[in-house]
Amino acid sequence: MEGREMGVGAIRKGQERIRWKRRRLSELDRTQSNTPRHFQTQC
Repeated sequence: MEGREMGVGAIRKGQERIRWKRRRLSELDRTQSNTPRHFQTQC
């Protein structure tokens, strides 16, 4: 039983991590699209 529960917990943790990574990526895309053009050309 313990092994199976641990497996379910690992799967759940993996899904949460994927969701969190997608959220971070979407936030990065939002900030990049919000940054003005001249700022991007300066770097």
